[in-house]
Amino acid sequence: MITQIVIKFSLFVSIIGTLYCLVTGVSFSESMMRGLFVFAGFYLILIVFFVGVRFILTPTPKKAVKAKAVEQPEKVAEEVEGE
Repeated sequence: MITQIVIKFSLFVSIIGTLYCLVTGVSFSESMMRGLFVFAGFYLILIVFFVGVRFILTPTPKKAVKAKAVEQPEKVAEEVEGE
């Protein structure tokens, strides 16, 4: 769904860019090339943006923290007395 929206929006931007180039006096072939580059660039930028947002907002599974063994106070007391 997001891909379809991105494709349509990129196509719209590239058509507007192509028409702008034609109105300002740029040749037809150069206008079409610029439109193609705008479409491809805008498409790639939006896809990278949405993938990045998805990666950032997806919760990571928490690893279970193992309880650390606590030393027994008797052992510690024996070690202190032994010294």
